[in-house]
Amino acid sequence: DHSKIDAEEDIMRPVGENQVLIFPPLASKQSMQEKLLVLIPGANVATEYYSAPALAIQDKAQMKLWVVVPAMPEEKCIIACPTKGFCSILQNIVQKAIKQAIDQGYAGGTAAPDVLMSGHSLGGTCASSLVEAYEKTAQKYQALVVMGSYVTDQAVEGFSTPVLTLGAELDGGLGRPGNILTSLESSDKAALAEGELNSKWQLTNKPVSILPKLDHSSFCPGFRVPGDVYPADTDNATAMTLISHHVASFLHLHTPQPKEIVDDSVSVLEGGMRWTREELLRPYTEALALELSRDGKTAPWCAVAQDYIAGLKHRNDSARLHIAHNTYTITDSNFEHSRVKYLTRSDELYLNISAHDAPYGTGPTGIATSCLRPSLEVGCKLASADRIAEQLRVPSS
Repeated sequence: DHSKIDAEEDIMRPVGENQVLIFPPLASKQSMQEKLLVLIPGANVATEYYSAPALAIQDKAQMKLWVVVPAMPEEKCIIACPTKGFCSILQNIVQKAIKQAIDQGYAGGTAAPDVLMSGHSLGGTCASSLVEAYEKTAQKYQALVVMGSYVTDQAVEGFSTPVLTLGAELDGGLGRPGNILTSLESSDKAALAEGELNSKWQLTNKPVSILPKLDHSSFCPGFRVPGDVYPADTDNATAMTLISHHVASFLHLHTPQPKEIVDDSVSVLEGGMRWTREELLRPYTEALALELSRDGKTAPWCAVAQDYIAGLKHRNDSARLHIAHNTYTITDSNFEHSRVKYLTRSDELYLNISAHDAPYGTGPTGIATSCLRPSLEVGCKLASADRIAEQLRVPSS
């Protein structure tokens, strides 16, 4: 009984310590430039579950890096920062945690260019709001990393502070790949406006990568996030290597580094974006393109369905059937009142068909499915096989 086993695991899992964690720099990096990374925990996740990621990032980062994990009230950062307009409580919590690092020997500043921000899950949402809230002040942060999360409305294009969006292939929640695609599309739009995809500009300012075989819980090893695809398809050691390699590479692009470190970091982030866009998400985006054309005017699936329903057995007959208009209707009402039309001219048949889709995540109960990008339903108004056969003067299928 898997449900019984799962319940027993939850009961037996130790409750993590939720105290401010300060990770001093590694002894081997004392001669390097001094920086500090803040990591905001996810909802209901005690700070201790971020020990492994913090240490892994320190190991990969070519700098004298402090990592500070502030403890959140009731383990929920959203209490301290519900929106970017009400984030002063979280700012105070973060600054008090940085003060503890100062007491232990941190000699850098308490804001940019020395302090970088990050967060996991809901912590990424809060970190994003915090960075936005202070980005035009003397207390701004140098850069942002969101893990299993995304910036407000996934509007990466308009996010002023450089941000790395890091997802997991097996994330079972709002950070799932199909939802993070929105962040990637926003990043790509900004990159094309600046020149080209995978440029150094994009990799420095708005990289979006999904890490293979990881799940949402991989970012806080030892804690099983409810609803996640669990366990991940890789071990924690491999997960820490992937996470730290990408995070450290991004940090390198926002701190003074030798050219060889910068070049290697760009290569790591480019590889992550290419795999995300061209291997993981390409089949998904190609399927989405069948639901609605890029210009939002047609539904290609309906053209495919019309050809299938026609059932024409001979290629010459199929060549005489044309879809003159495949109109995507925005509202239910417009779709309801649309009609299939046809016109025969010179032994050729021209059809007007219409389409409409119903998305997930609508209505008061739709929050749970709001992260699903595919349509819940694609509706097509099509000509029947009998009507097509009649107009083309061929036997009905």
